[in-house]
Amino acid sequence: MASSAAQGNPVSMPEKWLDAARSGKRIMGEPYREGAVSNALMVIGEPIQDTQGRLLGVLVAKLNFHSMGLILRGYVQGQEVELHLVTREGFLLASSRSEGLEPLKPLLGKEIAERLFSGGKEPLGYESSEGAAVVGTLKRVPELNWGVVAEKNREKAYGQIVRLKNLTLLLVAGVLLGIGLCAYWLGLAMVRPLGLLTGGAARVSAGDLEVDVPVRTRSEIGYLTEVFNRMVAKLREGRQELAAANEALREKNKQLEELSITDSLTGLYNRSHLMDTLAGEVARSRRHNRPFTLLIMDIDHFKRYNDTYGHLAGDEALRRTGFLLKESIRSSDYASRYGGEEFILILPETGTEHGVEMAERIRNQIAEKEMGSDGSPLKVTVSVGVASFPRDGDDPHSLMKRADAALYEAKRRGRNRVVMSGEGRKKKRQETPQEAQSA
Repeated sequence: MASSAAQGNPVSMPEKWLDAARSGKRIMGEPYREGAVSNALMVIGEPIQDTQGRLLGVLVAKLNFHSMGLILRGYVQGQEVELHLVTREGFLLASSRSEGLEPLKPLLGKEIAERLFSGGKEPLGYESSEGAAVVGTLKRVPELNWGVVAEKNREKAYGQIVRLKNLTLLLVAGVLLGIGLCAYWLGLAMVRPLGLLTGGAARVSAGDLEVDVPVRTRSEIGYLTEVFNRMVAKLREGRQELAAANEALREKNKQLEELSITDSLTGLYNRSHLMDTLAGEVARSRRHNRPFTLLIMDIDHFKRYNDTYGHLAGDEALRRTGFLLKESIRSSDYASRYGGEEFILILPETGTEHGVEMAERIRNQIAEKEMGSDGSPLKVTVSVGVASFPRDGDDPHSLMKRADAALYEAKRRGRNRVVMSGEGRKKKRQETPQEAQSA
């Protein structure tokens, strides 16, 4: 019926898509290739229903997994890690590597894929499709039987730890050798210095590396005591280096976790993290019998803005909008980029009226703010749909649906406005047929 493409072509839909659309379910096709396209494609459909629940049609998006590869590449830029989006059977959909891997071809063996999908958070060692020894871990993709595999060369992943381990073993072996020499010279040395040395060795073997045995004599035992002290110092340095390496590894893991839940353009949380947070907030509010408000916000005429001022200006508008959202909300509130020019805010402990007031305040701030990066007076407006728990729904799906319907009503009324869930239905009941036709 309508298409964002320059020329609308028939869409190849999955089997039984119409049954799924009539039941209000999302339509998820299987990855495939089309014509000469070298990347994997997939059809995703969302049913469109009227207010009585009758099917009007399906909004279909054709996803090119090449864009997923660009996103993965952005996550690992400057790091010795590769990210791959794979199916449950181990077939590749997208990769952070720019070349050398072909989509919809086996990347992981069936056994390796099964172990990664059924395993926990511990990394798994295996051979990559190119025969290299790697360490990998997998994060499932919600609602899909896919996973994102993070791979790193095994030697690079464990090289520093192995070197530190070997150094520690070497130093411990030196300590044991020193103790043996002390025992050999037991009959020739003074009992007290040897006792001090033996006590120091016992403390080191128990894990205490803060040992500094005093040198009581310049004989062989005195020399051995000095060597022993130097070896303990080396052990201390090795333990400090190992602790620093572990801390660096923890920091890298923390950075990877932040990248996986953050939108790279706006700095807000991404869609995956949003759905988990929304489900958690519903459970918390239901448990404590407390309200919260959900705002769905969309930049008006964003495609026209992009076409007029260029995609760089559009990206700048998205960045500045995300910054304004973070500056405008409380520390307990939550802001995320849902996709494209759409943003979602969760306002805990907030009823409908306060939620509408906050939405109006944010809408006014965005409308007054200049979005041009070079000082040009470019401005945008937003439309906002508001839904509250439990007034408009007691589960994430119903809240999202009501807020989205309110957003649609705000756009229908002319955009640059805030509409509360339910206002559209009330207005339609009050309108005459002539007014409805005019609208």
